[in-house]
Amino acid sequence: MQKDSPVDVTVIGGGSAGIAAALAAARKGVRVMLIERSETLGGMSALANVNTFCGLYRQNEKAPPQLANKGIASEFAQLILKDSELTGPTRMGKVYVLPHTPKNFSKIARNLIAAEPLINCAFLSSCEAIEKSSTGYCIHYESPQKRHQIETKSIIDCSANACVAGLLGGHRVQESSNKLQRPSYVFSLTGVSSKAGSDHFKIQLSLDIVHAIRQKKLPEAIMGASLRISPIDDLCFISIDLEASRDQWNPNDPTAVASSLSAGAKLAETFTDFLKAHYPAFHEAGPIQPPKQLGIRESYRWVGQYELTKEDLIHGKSFEDTVAFASWPMELRETHRGAKFTFFKNEVASIPLRCLTSKEFKGIYFAGRCISADHEASASTRVMGTCLATGDATGQAAAAFSRGISDPYEQASMINT
Repeated sequence: MQKDSPVDVTVIGGGSAGIAAALAAARKGVRVMLIERSETLGGMSALANVNTFCGLYRQNEKAPPQLANKGIASEFAQLILKDSELTGPTRMGKVYVLPHTPKNFSKIARNLIAAEPLINCAFLSSCEAIEKSSTGYCIHYESPQKRHQIETKSIIDCSANACVAGLLGGHRVQESSNKLQRPSYVFSLTGVSSKAGSDHFKIQLSLDIVHAIRQKKLPEAIMGASLRISPIDDLCFISIDLEASRDQWNPNDPTAVASSLSAGAKLAETFTDFLKAHYPAFHEAGPIQPPKQLGIRESYRWVGQYELTKEDLIHGKSFEDTVAFASWPMELRETHRGAKFTFFKNEVASIPLRCLTSKEFKGIYFAGRCISADHEASASTRVMGTCLATGDATGQAAAAFSRGISDPYEQASMINT
């Protein structure tokens, strides 16, 4: 067992929320350890081929795009635009999204983290146990080389499944299998003509898919498939929502995840063969480039000092401790047939620090997909742009806690929204 040097803040998970949390805490001058179970930063973007940034811009289809959050979310938007040489985001129906490539996002994240001397990272590492200690918490984690132990004053859970709650015996919740958001399988193809990215082609493809399913030329599971041509590197990204054994789906069960990943790979082959056979734009398409991981949209969530609700988002409830803003509509994908969107009445909705703060354990915060929100609200707050904002807020809050400021309202007053 190796005893690591103690830190002020430990971040569990290196996705968009974890990256922002680590950066925000370190920039407040505290020592940070970031523990990530994969070999890279980026979370769903790097591992599941998520290739559009949702939740960065306010809901206003009649106005030019405006960023919803300041701070690290805004910083990433600017860096992605600079790195990709894009002039701005892309309108997708009623909302704006920022196209990016998983590789570029990971590169930007690595560069930002590397520039902060107060951040240490442990990759390919998993938390095995967490216990209270005289200084805060003692975390036991395992890397490929050895087992480690590290003392920390505060923890930010950006694991996407509230793993810290599980290790501490805290209260976490998960929807029933038949309501859980369906996972996605996102793969890419090279050599696809840009014509496949036109609105006309996409509309025609949707009609053709329905017709092919009726004629038994495609499985019904392809119904919600969608594609996007990246304006950055001309990759064609194709997303398929999976039924995932509807009444038995459990995103925390390795067997269920492996089964869904295998089913996704088979559907990708079937759909790619169909595209190559029926559309000239795909005649020169290269081999399938699969994701490293299934695109899981929902799992365990913390129960915090406040639970953000669907009604809060729709009606724009205001909070004294607002620290971030949600701007993506509630995007429910409870079946493989595609999304159902519910929009807010206002351009953004407030997220209070209390729904990022444990009600059971002092100094424990959470950001990203596992914040304290109901099923419908989390369908908005789970997207990457909002995850950056909640990560930023919790990083600043945890830094304040490590310096003796524990009241969430006082912490919120110190966070620039």
